Amino acid sequence: MKLIGKDGEITKFDYMHWPIFKEFRKTNQFLEAYENIFGVKFVKEEELETSDDNLPSEISDLIKTN
Repeated sequence: MKLIGKDGEITKFDYMHWPIFKEFRKTNQFLEAYENIFGVKFVKEEELETSDDNLPSEISDLIKTN
């Protein structure tokens, strides 16, 4: 993650949704790297409300662009 950085081919959205990261997302190593790279804490999908109106703006924007 650190080598890829925030401007690499793998995006925040990818880290949130790609199945390959499912188990890794549960680790402190992932959570710390994500926050260091993107400057925000990782929000687990199950912690979000189902309505787009309740999503943080950066998550809503990611959904709209992907």
